[in-house]
Amino acid sequence: MKRSLAWFAGTIVVTWLLVLVPELTVGQNAPNLADSDQLVEVEELTQQAQELYNQGQFAAALEAFEEALLVVREFPVSAMKRQQEGDILYKMGESYNQLSQYRQAAESYEQALSIYQELNSWQKQGNSLNWLGLIYEQLGEYKRSLDSYEEALAINQELGNHHEAMLILNNRALLYNQIGQYEESLASLLQAWEILQDNVKLAVEAVISHNLGDVYTYLNQESEARKFYGRALGISRVTGNRRQEAITLSNIGLLYSQQQQYPQALDFLQASRKIEQELGNRQSEGISIYSIAGIYLNQGKYKQALELLEQSLAISREQDDPVWVARIIERMGLTLLKSGKLSAATEKLLTAIEVWESLSPGLSDQERVSLFDKRAQTYGYLQQALLAQNEIEAALEISERGRARALAELLAQRLSNVPEGQVGIKPTTIEEIKQIASQQQATLVEYSVIEDTLLIWVVKPSGEVFVEKVNLPPLKISLENLVTSARKAIGVRGRGSIAAVARGNSGSTSDLEQLYQVLISPIAQFLPTNPEERVIFIPHQQLFLVPFPALVDSSGKYLIEKHTILTAPAIQVLQLISSPVEDLHSGENKAVPMKKIFTTMHESPSLRVSASPRPRVSFQSELTPNPSQEGDWRQEVLVVGNPTMPSVGIPPQQLSPLPGAEVEAYAIAQLLQTSALIGNQATETVVKQKMNSARIIHLATHGLLDDFGYGIPGAIALTPSAEDDGLLSAGEIFEMQLNAELVVLSACDTGQGTITGDGVIGLSRSFLAAGVPNLIVSLWSVPDAPTAQLMQEFYLNWQLSGDKAQALRQAMLTTRKQYPDPKDWGAFTLIGVL
Repeated sequence: MKRSLAWFAGTIVVTWLLVLVPELTVGQNAPNLADSDQLVEVEELTQQAQELYNQGQFAAALEAFEEALLVVREFPVSAMKRQQEGDILYKMGESYNQLSQYRQAAESYEQALSIYQELNSWQKQGNSLNWLGLIYEQLGEYKRSLDSYEEALAINQELGNHHEAMLILNNRALLYNQIGQYEESLASLLQAWEILQDNVKLAVEAVISHNLGDVYTYLNQESEARKFYGRALGISRVTGNRRQEAITLSNIGLLYSQQQQYPQALDFLQASRKIEQELGNRQSEGISIYSIAGIYLNQGKYKQALELLEQSLAISREQDDPVWVARIIERMGLTLLKSGKLSAATEKLLTAIEVWESLSPGLSDQERVSLFDKRAQTYGYLQQALLAQNEIEAALEISERGRARALAELLAQRLSNVPEGQVGIKPTTIEEIKQIASQQQATLVEYSVIEDTLLIWVVKPSGEVFVEKVNLPPLKISLENLVTSARKAIGVRGRGSIAAVARGNSGSTSDLEQLYQVLISPIAQFLPTNPEERVIFIPHQQLFLVPFPALVDSSGKYLIEKHTILTAPAIQVLQLISSPVEDLHSGENKAVPMKKIFTTMHESPSLRVSASPRPRVSFQSELTPNPSQEGDWRQEVLVVGNPTMPSVGIPPQQLSPLPGAEVEAYAIAQLLQTSALIGNQATETVVKQKMNSARIIHLATHGLLDDFGYGIPGAIALTPSAEDDGLLSAGEIFEMQLNAELVVLSACDTGQGTITGDGVIGLSRSFLAAGVPNLIVSLWSVPDAPTAQLMQEFYLNWQLSGDKAQALRQAMLTTRKQYPDPKDWGAFTLIGVL
């Protein structure tokens, strides 16, 4: 059985090591469970079934296995009877799989697994779980597939079965490919390759070599891909494995396609298709046809491409494969779009999106991120199709539907207090989008980068919707490179460090001006003229790294001078994080609302904060504890500065101290009428404990971008202790349930992470997932002294106005007077709501 992966030019086809799963011989050493006639009948039926299976007559084999199962179930109850029953069910699963009846195959393997568990038959449990991993993946049930592989791997490693562990590592790698986690796939395959070197078998080497070629192709390491593909092709021809030869020929063709060498690509793909036809492998033939159609699409031969895609679709529906049906329909939609058949393209692309979204329930957050990131282009194509038909509002709905979907589903799940992955969300409608703009009293600006086009949506609080289209090819460099160049030109350094990191010409703003012309000028007419009115930017792809406050127009005026700026990963996320804290955690909110923590000595109606569905922090010009509140309100504020730094890296090196962060923390703690945790006081254990009840959290320390074992990059440096390592990772934060109204990460790079179709995967996303509605994070390594001043100014201004966004704007403007270089004041951004 084989599986495959899709990319724009065609399909990467990969093979599973199913044929290498240890065989079970039914009836071998059969006990004396029944009379001799029954035993003879079972032996004859199972032998007949196995012969039919070996001949490729899978339907007839299945009938014989089913008949044998009925006879066995008449035997007296015994452990040996149950074992024989399990073995027959196992073989039935193989037969169903060969017939592409995957649901029935899963049921057979599940029944066999249950029996093997009952009998403590560990090796057969491992084999069944390996098969279930393959079958669940075929059904698009990726979480169950990965769980099955992990359990099978653990069993075989415990038993010391290195060969079987190698097969499972291979299969798990291909599942990682399926959901776009290519680095994990490569790591798993290299583990399998290492085991293979101890006991080389040509058939196994050919398969693993081929799969390494696949993943190196995905990682754009073409020389490594060619090396392993060539190795696999040579072995398959020497051993006469024509199926393996066909698969490798296909992928070599697709490698040529990726390099735009289309004639060579077609030669290899046609050769592959011919072998599949001769072997009678319908599923593989359909995939080959799909790949050839991709070449014609890239050549602009749309009619030929559509004809082939119709053939491929018929085969995939015949095989009952929803994943491939969605892929083919997606490519049909793209072909129709490029050929100008817009209405038909819209229908196909929307159908494909609905199928992809149906695969999400049951996946973990990380798996959902990978799934949506891999299919993000489909949402972009549909936006193009709708805009070409002047369906502006419908196109905006699709733009919003395709971003931060995994985060939105996670927030919805936590709102509903159900297990992860079990809650879906309805797409946000245009009326809801307009309502969110009105509720937030903000102009929403949403970007969509689609190949060589930038779409910029503007939704005003009044409900007006505008869109501007920017063609990117006229730029001298790509948009991604322009963003990178602008960041380098600013010249930044690590907090508290002496040497500059990636420093360009200090004070240079030419790239920031060019970014302004691309991102802001096309929509400037739609933005508010009052600088105190909010503008919420919803970036896309590399635009998450853009310092919007520091963008500068042709007259030298910075964007922060014109507007009050916030950012968000998606409009729907704004709606979800606006929900009350008690709703977010589906339980009674034990923390006292901040408006009860502080009272004013001289209240002024002009300084009141407008009503909000969340309990909100409300500062006034003079604050005093509320004597009527039980307990110490200061426990609701957590300020950390310059902890005794942990050691990181190999060999471990202690992070440098941050004396400026210590000064900052003392000053802010005084403003908030609390005590700061400094040095040895700020252990990870103590800070985590206090975070659970805090309503304001301010962390002035180092921020790190590495992944510390949770699959989510990022960590906050704290003081290590006997109970912890001093690294509060993004993965740990992700699992927390916080009641904070505001978290300020006054540290380096805390707004960065891995950029996906779900936004930035890192510290900021983890805090949002933990229930925090407002975050201040940094987009680069921040200088120490200006950061301390900016943060103090922020809290002073928040104290005066009660408006976090306006307070950050005023803090930036004030800090800029003393530190005019944008690297010193432009790093921070407010992610949040009104």
